[in-house]
Amino acid sequence: MATNGYLLEDEGTTLLIDAPAGVFDWLQQKDLYPDHLLLTHQHFDHVEDAHLFEGPIHAFSPYSTELTIAELARSWGLPIEIAEYSVDQVLENQSQLELGNFSFQLLHVPGHSPDSLVYELPAAGLAFVGDTLFRQGAGRTDFPGGSAELLRSGIREKLLSLPPQTQILPGHGPATTPAAEAMTFG
Repeated sequence: MATNGYLLEDEGTTLLIDAPAGVFDWLQQKDLYPDHLLLTHQHFDHVEDAHLFEGPIHAFSPYSTELTIAELARSWGLPIEIAEYSVDQVLENQSQLELGNFSFQLLHVPGHSPDSLVYELPAAGLAFVGDTLFRQGAGRTDFPGGSAELLRSGIREKLLSLPPQTQILPGHGPATTPAAEAMTFG
């Protein structure tokens, strides 16, 4: 699925953003053991390795099979099996998350998935957006709980209003910026 995962390290705190298939093999090869896992949303391709994580898992909503859409993916012929995991900190109704020296602003941007959450690090000029926004595009809205209208309004109101040179780090594909995406969604 070519899903991105991101590793952040700062003074004794290591965070993993999303858990695509194979990320934990890569972490073990590098002898890295993140302290926390942050999920941008719980579609199957972002959580395939979540059950392997031993630390706290943070997400907008508790784990549910409906959010993983694994059954839908199996109907397409994909051999998807998602092992159950537990969300330790549900972030719904929270606007900030502090983990070590990391201070995230949390932006709920539903539309691709009802639980889509953007983790913005204003001090670093970064925003981990999952499948809400890509370079010259947005996430699919034809999945259960999807809404093109919600996604477009969330992108315009919450992501394009970030500082123009913020590095938008998507769940798939290369990075972009609000400035670069203003023409597409402005």
